[in-house]
Amino acid sequence: MMDFGEAHERFLAAYHTGFTDVWCSNRKCDNHDQGQSIRYEVEYGQATYMPPECDKCGASWLNEAPATEDEEDEY
Repeated sequence: MMDFGEAHERFLAAYHTGFTDVWCSNRKCDNHDQGQSIRYEVEYGQATYMPPECDKCGASWLNEAPATEDEEDEY
């Protein structure tokens, strides 16, 4: 159980955690087209993903699904 000081510090930091869907930024990676559900933590307005980058190729995560070929042709 957290003591009051630790709980108060987390409250001031606006600490929270959850799960989100992300996609790999590397177009050649399998995780680019398939979304991954990963854990995140937010503290003082800064989000940290767990794992911090793609576990297959090491590239950074995208917060939105990449455009499909059909969507790219519309523009």
